[in-house]
Amino acid sequence: MGHSRSKRVVENEAKIQQALAALSRKEFPNVNQAAKHFKVSPKTLGRRFEGGKSIAESREPAQLLTISEEKALGGCVTRLTAAGYPLTHDLLREMAEEIRQRRLHGINDDFVQHVVYEPIGEQWSQRFIQRHPHIATAMTRSIELSRITAVTPEIIENWFDVLFQTIEEYEILWKNTYNCDESGFGIGKGKRKQVVIDTEVKQSYQAEPGRQEWVTVMDCICADGSSISPLIIFKGENISKSWLPKELPEGWHISCNSKGWTSNMHGVEWLKKCYEPSTREKADGKFRLLICDGHDSHISADFIRHCIANDIVLMLLPPHSSHLMQPLDVGVFSPLKDAIGGFLNRIYRTGISKVQKAEWFECLIMARDKAVIKRNIEGGWRGAGIYPMNPSKVLDKLPKSAIPRPTTPS
Repeated sequence: MGHSRSKRVVENEAKIQQALAALSRKEFPNVNQAAKHFKVSPKTLGRRFEGGKSIAESREPAQLLTISEEKALGGCVTRLTAAGYPLTHDLLREMAEEIRQRRLHGINDDFVQHVVYEPIGEQWSQRFIQRHPHIATAMTRSIELSRITAVTPEIIENWFDVLFQTIEEYEILWKNTYNCDESGFGIGKGKRKQVVIDTEVKQSYQAEPGRQEWVTVMDCICADGSSISPLIIFKGENISKSWLPKELPEGWHISCNSKGWTSNMHGVEWLKKCYEPSTREKADGKFRLLICDGHDSHISADFIRHCIANDIVLMLLPPHSSHLMQPLDVGVFSPLKDAIGGFLNRIYRTGISKVQKAEWFECLIMARDKAVIKRNIEGGWRGAGIYPMNPSKVLDKLPKSAIPRPTTPS
């Protein structure tokens, strides 16, 4: 009964808010008439009109999270559900704990713990769900990962509906709408391309050193055609100066790990060091929208907590949809790989046996100048159907078998 009772409270609060807005616009001469029109208690409406608190506001001091924090977390649940990445109870509690612990950063220090919170109990998630009637617990439908090979029109349409609602609710401007993703490169590995040959020689190969190791580039573009500086993740235990070019472009960040690809740590590092500082001034206090895929590095509790704390609205793409719906994949990464491949081919022609990291880095810098440009960025957003918003751009690319056929009455 708790959930239905909460639903009635939420519905009644919505009516009260409508009545308060109407009274502020002087659409009714007094509280009684407004209460009668919106079917709410005149006594309650009168108290609220005089500045009284709502039920949620009066209970806020006893809750672990503030009303605004719970609202942000509830919105996150909605967007993750639409993307096909529903939260477990454990991850929901972990995210709440991350949000709560952030308050202690300015209170506690390395030597003295002035305030200590008790761990969030297992029952908290159930109480959170009861306070938010649009959220519920459900059993997932198990399906082998190998069978999830395509998105459906229903998934795409639902995702765009949630995207539109999110932009409306948070009043997000397109200049504050971003897409981030990572792309992997094999140092020493070129890209297939068309070449001119003598057919009588019977040789169409080009010598290259072969892939020496993996490096990942985390990139981010904006719907207004701009981009922010990337994070480069090399394979290694520590960063060496010998890896870097003589002049590192301003704002570029370098990191490393034992494998050369992104992890949860690198996702948070990119968010804190690259994205948030680079876009803060431009946002000017308004919400930012960050669209990315469902890689683990984008849905860790720390990543989501940092987004909520800095007015960054996170929106994940549905699984297996990046090639259709991710602006970076649609319009930028292919030209980037073509460009870096072209610059590397000039090195390969010299017959070198090994490409140095610094040499590869120089090629990346030149390739980004050539490929991560306004025309390609805008084309990526347009092709993904996000800006201007046009779901048909994606729906028209689906295979015919994915589109349900109308049934014919027998």
